[in-house]
Amino acid sequence: MGSTSPVQSVCPLDPDVHAVKPAFCTRLPAWIGLERQLARQSLFAVGFRAATALANLGVVPLALSLLGPERYGAWVALTSMAGWFALSDLGLTNGLRNTVVTLREKGHEARCPALIFQLLLVVALWGLCVMLLIGPLIGFTAARIFSATPLIRTELPFATVLIVAAFAVRIVGGLHTPLAHAVGESHGAAAWQLVQQLSLLGLLGLLSAQGTAVTLPDVALLLLLSTSAGMAGGLVYYCSRFPFYRPRPSPLLLSDLRPIFRVGAKIFVVQLAAVVLYGTDAWILIHLFDGETAAAYDVVQKMFAVVAGLFGIALGPVWTAATALHVQADAKALRRLVYQALTVGAPALMLIVALAVAHEPILRLWLGTHRGLTFPGSLVAVMAIHAAMLCWSTVFSYVLNAIERMRLQLLTSAFSILVNIPLSFVLAHTLRLGSLGVILATIACSLPFCLLGPLEVLRAVRDLDRMRGASSTA
Repeated sequence: MGSTSPVQSVCPLDPDVHAVKPAFCTRLPAWIGLERQLARQSLFAVGFRAATALANLGVVPLALSLLGPERYGAWVALTSMAGWFALSDLGLTNGLRNTVVTLREKGHEARCPALIFQLLLVVALWGLCVMLLIGPLIGFTAARIFSATPLIRTELPFATVLIVAAFAVRIVGGLHTPLAHAVGESHGAAAWQLVQQLSLLGLLGLLSAQGTAVTLPDVALLLLLSTSAGMAGGLVYYCSRFPFYRPRPSPLLLSDLRPIFRVGAKIFVVQLAAVVLYGTDAWILIHLFDGETAAAYDVVQKMFAVVAGLFGIALGPVWTAATALHVQADAKALRRLVYQALTVGAPALMLIVALAVAHEPILRLWLGTHRGLTFPGSLVAVMAIHAAMLCWSTVFSYVLNAIERMRLQLLTSAFSILVNIPLSFVLAHTLRLGSLGVILATIACSLPFCLLGPLEVLRAVRDLDRMRGASSTA
């Protein structure tokens, strides 16, 4: 019998042997082949993500110039709802990612197209409800609680509806992202995110060249158009590139989706904690202070978010590989996978330190004259510490999500949900720490998982090793 390539394997369940096969179609290859494949996927994904980050950095000065500091602060608060509406899939897309890998490893891959169609239908209906019902409610709420001029407040409801529509498109079209990770094409998902960001950058550039007055609804409309281009294009691309994973119309059976709902519910709680930690900062700042404070906080956060984003994309293939290794009960390979993921953190840490030390010339080069914003050195230093903690915890979060061992994350997430917002108000307002208090509250809520996450992963690997030893003895 001839051996299959570790990248292009033949799946016996696939009726079309000429179709492009996903990278891990039947079983994971030997560790050496897997290691090279993960490295290749990570490098491509990081390359696309780096280009996306550069485009995102270009958006900030353009939007700041078009909108002005106060209006840009309101824009930051509105777009922070991205996290809230990313939750509108209830964690189901990441549940699909784990389920597809598990079915493939167990030889039940033929069930995937029907599951993908059913999930696409559920997510589309849910996204439509969120867009029509929740979007207008949040828009009118923002108009009442934001510390902004009356003119800006009148723009908030319509701008919010457009932003919510953009994220509703992202919910449905973004289904290609977990699917891409599941089939070993994480770099493809990053490529379509680049298309979306370049579209937004180009549209903002055209608007800036016209020199006309710009309102929040104008920029929100551009966000909707660029999101539609990236997400819809990505979904069509993966359905054509991987025919075996093309959604196949089938009756909507909740029993078929039960495994995805089970995993998705747990991931949803973790996502909700992330939203409370990171998606409410701008709302708190613009409520307690003003749009300029929220804008300065957002600029510093985006500077370090480039590193965290690149690190997360580089670890994308690790999630899929960890799920497959867990199904195979290969504790030794899983342990080595974790160590390899941690080594990626060394250059990330060096880059974070470099940004913190050289933040003044970097911000001057990026924003020109800072557009009237001030960036306290203490805020930059604490934000750098938070970025390093985020990279550290991401490794263990990915592995625990992949192997569906999420009790610790559920507990620490519940702690974050309950504590973060009250603690932010106490530190920022009562103790008069300003924006520094908000990021300190985020660090305090992130600390438990940073300390306990590595221990939980070690326990999971030991349990897997013990289970495999018991099965081999039997």
